Parts: sequence; structure tokens; C-alpha cells
Amino acid sequence: MLAVQASAGAAVSSNLTQAFVGANAKLNQPPTGFDPVASINQSVSVTSGSDTFFQGLAGGAAYNPSAIAIGAVGGAFNVGLLQNTTLASIGTDARVRAKGDVKVQANAAENVLAFSAAVAAGKGTNLFSAEGASATHEGTPTAPAATISVDRDARRVSFVLPAAALGGLPSLAGVKVYVTTWDYDGGYRALAALAAPYSVGGGDPASDPKVMDDSAVILLP
Repeated sequence: MLAVQASAGAAVSSNLTQAFVGANAKLNQPPTGFDPVASINQSVSVTSGSDTFFQGLAGGAAYNPSAIAIGAVGGAFNVGLLQNTTLASIGTDARVRAKGDVKVQANAAENVLAFSAAVAAGKGTNLFSAEGASATHEGTPTAPAATISVDRDARRVSFVLPAAALGGLPSLAGVKVYVTTWDYDGGYRALAALAAPYSVGGGDPASDPKVMDDSAVILLP
């Protein structure tokens, strides 16, 4: 079984902020025959501003306590794509008069706080002998356990049992092999008549075996 978990945070921002006096505009222009200089109390300010803040917190944890586990994968990431333009201007041939200040300002700020964390953990394989086995007990733990290999292209998971784990059999002729699968998450997944978030539906928990998929009984020659 492979456990996978991931989380992500993202911000995409594309803004254009402008403040301007247009081309050929006239500000503080006195009427004909009056003092051509603007009042001492007059000033001109052309100001634009933008402020972008992105806070991304992403965390992931994947833990697979399965008795037969391929592994566990967890990931987390944050992405911020910010394309902001802030402009302030006085256009061509504009006439702007002031005895005070004439200010043209463009202010932009971008603040990004991102934190990502990921934790992954998994358990290996366990092997049990038939001694003490029952409908509610796996049997007696034994070693060495099987090794696992995965062929992703062939969609095949292989379990290789070392000879030492088979009780010293002189030959495998006549041995019967039967393979079943079931979900294991800190214990065998519960079986119920109706499916629920943490149980498998479609069976009678009092009498039905916990078998999700199974093979035919294979008789080794």
C-alpha cells in the first residue's frame, strides 16, 4: 500500500495602478490678465500606490502504518506569481503650476510570507506463521520478512520470501499459495454493511472475511 498526501498554496496577481495628469492638461492656470504664478497655498500631487500581501502556509503529513507497505509520500509547496505595475506621471505638453510642491510619486510594495512543511513515514513488511492464527489474529511473527519490488510500467508489485522464512521446507512442490488484499491502517479496516469514511461497505462484519481482492489457489508443481 502506498500512502500519498500533498497540500499547496498559490497566489496569482497581475495589476496595473496608475495616477497621471493627461497630455496637454492645464492645472492652476490663471485667467488672462492675472498673475501667471499660482497661489502660494496651491500644490500638486500625483500619487499612485499598490500593496500586495501573500501569506501561504502549506503542510503535509503522510504516514502509512500498513503491515505490508510500499511506502508513504508527503509533499507541500507554495507558489506566488506577482506581476504588478504602478505608475505616476504628468503627460506630454501638460502645464502644471504651483508655488508649493509638485510631487509625482509611485509607491509599490509586495510582501510574501510562505511556509511549507512535509512529513512522510511508512512501515515495512511483517510475516506471520500459521501458529496461533485465527480469524482475529495474524499468527506468530517470524523473520525474515518478504522484500518488495515495484514495476510501475508493468503495474506489478512483487513479494520475495526468503527460504529461511518458509520453515526449512526441502521443496516447494505441492505447496498451495493463496493471495488476498485488504486495507490496513493501524489495524485492518472495518467491514460494514454500508460504507463509511473509515470502513468498507458491502459485507457482514459478523461472518464475511475481510478480502477485497484475491487470487485463485495456486498449486506449485
